[in-house]
Amino acid sequence: MRYSSPVPPGHPLVTVCPMGNGSLVESCTPGANGDPPTSYDITVEPNGTHIITPSNGMVEQNIPGLLPNTTYTVRVIAINCAGSSGVVTVNATTVPPGLPLVTVRPMGNGLVVFCTPDANGDPPTSYDITVEPNGTHIITASNGMVEQNIPGLLLNTTYTVRVIAINCAGSSGVVTVNATTVGVGVGVGVGIGVGVGVGVPLILVIIAVVIMMLYKSYHPTKSSNHEEAVQLQPAQK
Repeated sequence: MRYSSPVPPGHPLVTVCPMGNGSLVESCTPGANGDPPTSYDITVEPNGTHIITPSNGMVEQNIPGLLPNTTYTVRVIAINCAGSSGVVTVNATTVPPGLPLVTVRPMGNGLVVFCTPDANGDPPTSYDITVEPNGTHIITASNGMVEQNIPGLLLNTTYTVRVIAINCAGSSGVVTVNATTVGVGVGVGVGIGVGVGVGVPLILVIIAVVIMMLYKSYHPTKSSNHEEAVQLQPAQK
């Protein structure tokens, strides 16, 4: 039986995708020519990352800890016992999130801020929310859309809400929304004051008058009976 000699792997197919957490994900697929690789030699510049990862076919390798808005050069060599392929070079840039869609809804003496990721850029990992003029500052974690309650505000007051989407690759621009709190407290206060302070005494007065009228109709006073008796006596000659 004759055995063929091993052949070095062909050039791998390399794809590099920027991720929103300040990293790149690299996918390596064996080339059509040569024998399958048993490992890939991966170098990332300019940060100097060097990884040798075993392979039984396709490999997906995460490359973390990168700078925001920076273009990196990824070089990959496929290796097996017979040798190595040529170098495949791919450039990729880490991407910050796009401008989020921000909606602010008044809720009594507070606001509810809704933040939705933009289609451009990588997803945010947090939102930086500032409310003026009261100075509220919140950084809230995000895995997509965020609903953030801002309590303790003044009634009937306009507030400016500023939101920045953040991930490890950088931050978006500032989105500014103005919203006015609703004077719910005034309506409740007036309603209770009128209903209890005026309505209840008026009802009691009406009931008292009706009871008094009924009492008089069934219990005439002595003075009125005496007057009737005097009027009925004939005059003396």
